Amino acid sequence: MRSTTNRITILLAMLLFVWTGVQADTVSADALAAAAAKEYASGNYGRAAEMYDSAANKGGASPELLYNQGNAYVKTHDYGRAALCYGRAKKLDPSSTEINNNLKYVAQYVDAQNRADLKGKPANVSPEEPWFFRAVYNWFAVDHSSDFWAVWAAATFVLFVAAIALYIFCRGVALRKMGFFGAIAMVAFTVVFLSFAFAAASASRTHDTAVIMSSKIELLSDPSDNAKKATTYLNRGTMVEIIKTDETAGDKPEWYDVRLNSECSGWIKAENIEII
Repeated sequence: MRSTTNRITILLAMLLFVWTGVQADTVSADALAAAAAKEYASGNYGRAAEMYDSAANKGGASPELLYNQGNAYVKTHDYGRAALCYGRAKKLDPSSTEINNNLKYVAQYVDAQNRADLKGKPANVSPEEPWFFRAVYNWFAVDHSSDFWAVWAAATFVLFVAAIALYIFCRGVALRKMGFFGAIAMVAFTVVFLSFAFAAASASRTHDTAVIMSSKIELLSDPSDNAKKATTYLNRGTMVEIIKTDETAGDKPEWYDVRLNSECSGWIKAENIEII
């Protein structure tokens, strides 16, 4: 009996120790975020960005934390890190107006830099506008979270149940017709919203976008340092789509085949990009 009691006591002590450690990390992360906000307000933007990064490492990244960190990087003119933070924040909160606006601002600033560096050369270094069906997909899968669509699916399912009840329990012909056709419509909407939720969840787990983190990078025609240059210079902060990796690489690819638009694509070393 005493042995069993001792084991239970030890187990409870271990659980208390783990819980205390988690709470300490959480408090520490919150304290770091608060201190970072004070540094930002004081104009110490570089220090604020570092402290936001430490807070994320301790307590986990959140949309608000990444958004604030991105703001700090913008103030230090580090548009590469800013784009990375805003891009990752959008993954966590795709419908945030503030995050989307700031990400758009950084993208436009970097695009202007890329076009200015052309100095009259006939090249296209601007992001490509998505074609119609891709834009529609982005709207429901990239610009809205799976939780957003799940709420709509739950709401339409409740209306479906209400319509079924109307059909079963009402005697009036008009009300029964309303319930019957309403149930069909609501179940259709539920299926559509659920499919949107699954698509949004899948998109949030897909990491097919990267940010160029080195200055004045030229994409290459092949995954080799000796390959022919395929594009003009692209600046730090340029966001590109990942097409594929070097097939000869192992678990850690050394090269990525990336694309800015139909006229600007090529290979880039893994060390020169950060994946969102």
